[in-house]
Amino acid sequence: MLGLGNNLKKVGLVTPGIVTDNLVMKHMYPGGAVQPLSDGAAYFAGAGADDYIEVADTADLDGGTGDLSISFWMKAGSAAYSDKILDKWTQGGSAGYFILVSSDGKIRPRWDDNSNNVVNTAVTVVADDTWHHVTVVWEHGANHYVYVDGVLDDTVDISSVTGSVANTQPFRIGMNNSTSEDFTGYLCNMGVWNRTLTQAEIKSIMWKQYADLSTTEATNLVSWWNLDDAVNVALNSLDSLSGSNELANSSLSVSDVAVQGANSIAVGTIASLEANEIKVTYINNDDGVKISLSSSNGGVFTSNLVVNTVYQLKLKAKINSGNANLRLYDGSNTYILDNISNTEYQEYTYNFAAKNATSAYINQELLGSGQIFHIKDISLKAYPGDSPHGVLS
Repeated sequence: MLGLGNNLKKVGLVTPGIVTDNLVMKHMYPGGAVQPLSDGAAYFAGAGADDYIEVADTADLDGGTGDLSISFWMKAGSAAYSDKILDKWTQGGSAGYFILVSSDGKIRPRWDDNSNNVVNTAVTVVADDTWHHVTVVWEHGANHYVYVDGVLDDTVDISSVTGSVANTQPFRIGMNNSTSEDFTGYLCNMGVWNRTLTQAEIKSIMWKQYADLSTTEATNLVSWWNLDDAVNVALNSLDSLSGSNELANSSLSVSDVAVQGANSIAVGTIASLEANEIKVTYINNDDGVKISLSSSNGGVFTSNLVVNTVYQLKLKAKINSGNANLRLYDGSNTYILDNISNTEYQEYTYNFAAKNATSAYINQELLGSGQIFHIKDISLKAYPGDSPHGVLS
């Protein structure tokens, strides 16, 4: 939608008349489903996964007796109900604040000075397996405001909270400070400001990454996390992830792959396949085949994994018709990596933290009659450096 600038005068136009000056883009109205601007997002696996990102206590994140605004993109389903998105508060009572997903899938913020507190559930359901941009603005001693996708969703009086909300707790993303209420879903582009954001600023910020913020938008910005990297150090190129950090893909044989049910399998040069190519033909089990990511259990690699090390998994995949899921088991939890529907090979890259040295594998899901699934060029490489709490992918 184009808004006409104030300097544009109503005059007669010579046919064909085209206005080229003083046109101002007022809002962005993207076509199709809403998507975040970040290149990736942090995935939090929910209850029992112990996935969180923790930032040490600092005055900039305390809130105190000042204003605070927190903005982020999220994608979560019903599994996220009653989960903490972020927490700087102590379970059982203290000064502080948090933002969680309510039991009915809506944003629920808390503002607490340890004498009075306001906790209120907003209006719009955001835990609906769709990307949403959320901003919570606390105007200390006045109101809090919740914006969903740039639209004001809720306004609540918090004038009863007049004291300081500061505490010494860490700022934790994805879990509360009592290591429970684990968030299930994706988060990215989270920013914290020591001031109130206006609706106009929110509508602009939601479409930007940190580098794109204007000087005004960055005023009193104290923290920004893209949440789109795989590890807490700069990602290395594949060339620097070689040598001792690389688990080399060995030549494949039928014995390297665990067939599910009576499904037919061909490996390597069998049936005119390329080297290191696996062909899975569905017979009676929709899980296809298991391909171990270690040297144990008939694995295709020369080493076992190192627990809690972050790995980069690359492979190429295709399917002859329809679609099927490509899944990863990290030794503790199973994740759907992608829904494969392409009939020509495409390359896929994933990052994950190993939870077990020998039991991680990839397999398929929802294979059906007449479907043939191909995988080739599997590569698994370890990132140097320590892995963070919360696997970022």
